[in-house]
Amino acid sequence: MGIFIKSISSLNNYKKSIKSGTPNNEGILGFGSALAFLSKIGLNNIYQHELELKKYFDKRIKEVKNIEYAPAGSDLPVCSFNITGVNPQDLSNYLGSKKIVVRGGMACVKMQEKFTHNKTGYVRASMYLYNDKKDIDVLISALKQFKKGKELAGGLYK
Repeated sequence: MGIFIKSISSLNNYKKSIKSGTPNNEGILGFGSALAFLSKIGLNNIYQHELELKKYFDKRIKEVKNIEYAPAGSDLPVCSFNITGVNPQDLSNYLGSKKIVVRGGMACVKMQEKFTHNKTGYVRASMYLYNDKKDIDVLISALKQFKKGKELAGGLYK
């Protein structure tokens, strides 16, 4: 049980004034369950799944005209791309209207500015355990269907 201190005049009084509060029991149990779930699948199996998806994406993205893709050949399950001449936030908006969740801009790929000529950013798609090749097929199909001007219409364009 804590005590109420009107003023903190020394480090000793300060220590007595701090209370831990209610522990985040739900968070602790949830984190434990998440670790058990991932351990059951196996981190190496998850990595291999991500690597397989990344290789599939690397192969399929070449089918899209005017695509800028960086970093091609990386083993990371993060794919940064854009269509030449299209603002990445606008392309993200278009993909969002197709129920494809991506991130657009420079914030997440700032380091790539050093390695590419793209100064406006990229669209970023991340793959994980819950994704499969069908998700990549849907993304590639949407990119192939993209026409300049659709990115501005967002969800209103059908």
